[in-house]
Amino acid sequence: MLSLDWTVDLGKTAEELPVDIAVQGNLDPVILNTTPDTTRTASQKILDDMQDRPGHVFNLGHGV
Repeated sequence: MLSLDWTVDLGKTAEELPVDIAVQGNLDPVILNTTPDTTRTASQKILDDMQDRPGHVFNLGHGV
């Protein structure tokens, strides 16, 4: 498992990693202080970037 924060391009980084390494995180926690639409858009981008990647754990880019 490799945990990545929001400053890393999740899609590009995942492409460079072997598929047997799971990836966790990436949503900027500041997004949670914005609007629901902004949160949905940012969340959907992560889901789209990782849709073909097995072993992705969606959460914030760091612990809160």
